[in-house]
Amino acid sequence: MRKFLANKKLLYLIMGFLIASVGYLYLEYRYEQKTLDAITASIYKEPGLNKDNDQQVVLAAMKKTHALMTEKETGQMGLDLTGMENTFTSPILRFAITKDGACGGNSLVLAQILNGMGYTVRPVQMKVDGEYGGHIVLEVKINGEWAVLDPLFNLSFKKTNGSLASFADVRNNWTYYSAQIPAGYHPSFKFEDARYTNWNKVPVLGAVAKFMVTLFVGKERAEYFSVRSMFLNPKKMLFFAALFLLGLSAISILNRKYFHITIPSIKWVRKPKPVLKLQ
Repeated sequence: MRKFLANKKLLYLIMGFLIASVGYLYLEYRYEQKTLDAITASIYKEPGLNKDNDQQVVLAAMKKTHALMTEKETGQMGLDLTGMENTFTSPILRFAITKDGACGGNSLVLAQILNGMGYTVRPVQMKVDGEYGGHIVLEVKINGEWAVLDPLFNLSFKKTNGSLASFADVRNNWTYYSAQIPAGYHPSFKFEDARYTNWNKVPVLGAVAKFMVTLFVGKERAEYFSVRSMFLNPKKMLFFAALFLLGLSAISILNRKYFHITIPSIKWVRKPKPVLKLQ
């Protein structure tokens, strides 16, 4: 690290790259934010909507998402994103420029919209015919309670008291809630079980990540921990990461020119083995 910070040419090169990256990522994430703001504004303008009623707002957001995704064939460019492009493109923009309109696309677009409106969300991988991920839905927290939404079908479930049911509610009483599903709903989507993070997707690292999450939040909460909900705005995350690195580079250059503060080097000294003396 000390040699790296002492390399003036390398620091200037990295700083130039970071300045360009910060500018590009800022424009990208601001465009995403403006797209999100426009959708949010249209939701709040829904006739008869009470903005102070979270349940009404959430259902209006799902209805808007369902309408947008249903009309995607006339409003998207039909491009394909692969590899890194797909990974670092937000659900909102991925929907706008690709053909990603299946259950996962619907749920992630709604997740980003609700997250932008201040709601806590977590995508849910439904177990279908014994396999996780056969269908993707979304849970959102309303007044401290989770509610499950299926934006692909504009579907929510209501309890007897009128509040929205969670995935666990529907799973535990499928006989009751199955009467609320619309015509054409896939018969295999029976809310058998849910998975919130596929810890096995990345061998070894996934297991380590789950262990660390369990260590900090406990075993029960780790089972409901959604990694995907943390990466709904990838360009924004990359922008702030690049901005942070740019700040470090600037501090290193200023320090080199004006302050001359040195970083102490760390040397590992092995203790000599004790010599046995013969009697």
